[in-house]
Amino acid sequence: MEYNEIWAVDMARMERFFLSLEGAEAAAGGVIRCGKCDVRLTPLSGHPVGPLEVPRTRVEISGEDEEARDLYRRFFLRFISAGG
Repeated sequence: MEYNEIWAVDMARMERFFLSLEGAEAAAGGVIRCGKCDVRLTPLSGHPVGPLEVPRTRVEISGEDEEARDLYRRFFLRFISAGG
């Protein structure tokens, strides 16, 4: 299963979240290994909202169906408020 989304959250916050998960580790090529899943975070140019610029990050999660679904769910619940 694969997830490929753009979120208005700073990449560093997402990276800290994924690396804080049990068994997670940074791998070659900017990939974070979380069990049997790979996570790739890509910073994008900010999105202007009035006088502010909101950070944007592409999040790609791939892996076995059940494990990828569980990892995405944990990520989603952590960042759904974007203030989380």
